[in-house]
Amino acid sequence: WYQRRVHKQWYQRRVHKQWYQRRVHKQWYQRRVHKQWYQRRVHGHTRPVAFMPYRVNGQYIMEGLASSFMFSLGGAGMIILDQTHNPSTPKLNRMMLQFVGFAAMVISFGCCWVFMRMKLPGYMQS
Repeated sequence: WYQRRVHKQWYQRRVHKQWYQRRVHKQWYQRRVHKQWYQRRVHGHTRPVAFMPYRVNGQYIMEGLASSFMFSLGGAGMIILDQTHNPSTPKLNRMMLQFVGFAAMVISFGCCWVFMRMKLPGYMQS
């Protein structure tokens, strides 16, 4: 009788310890994910964040994808502008190629500039 009671108490403590460890780990993981992907406002409200501010060497996945797409868009604009030197292209097509290439480069430069301002607020501000 005594051994069964001791075993029952031991088992209850063990089950409670496992439950508590799972609960603590879950809370820790939720806090970690919450810190990474959400920014807390002054009043306690949170909002999703795509850019990791104040860290040049650290970035989130969406930030990396967006910036790499913008750099690729700028490179594609340069390639399109290079295609305008072909003498066999008609004038209308050449003008369209110049417009599209220049627009791609300007959009890429503007977005990368905005990304950098989001990354380091106040950088190069006089």
